[in-house]
Amino acid sequence: MSRSLIKLILDVYNLYEFWKAGLCEIDFRSWCNENAGLCDCSLNNINIGTVRSGREISGKPEWNVTVTNNCRCAQSQIKLSCMGFQTVESVDPSIFVKNGDTCLLINGNSLEASASVHFSYAWDPPFLLLPVGSVIHGC
Repeated sequence: MSRSLIKLILDVYNLYEFWKAGLCEIDFRSWCNENAGLCDCSLNNINIGTVRSGREISGKPEWNVTVTNNCRCAQSQIKLSCMGFQTVESVDPSIFVKNGDTCLLINGNSLEASASVHFSYAWDPPFLLLPVGSVIHGC
């Protein structure tokens, strides 16, 4: 089994566990008719990439995170699962704020279509950050 397939299976399982625990809402009615000019945006359009920077902060590896909105519509109130999230490196609170087991991106402001936001943290091991909620605008 390929690494990408294993990652997809783990991501789906973790999203299901968050949904089951009531930590996120999944809107299965989100669909579109492209000919009517509507868009099919969902949490699947929020892409989260985490790569090791090569730096160490207080003995912990630093991770660079990029969150990209791959929808053609803006999304706001983007919440990520961040159960157990810790860091020895401060994260700009205007970009990423932990509140319980979820984290809010960019103070809930809109992440425009095809736009990205970046932040870094230092911890070992890295955390699996998954989108668990957003509000879609402009579709």
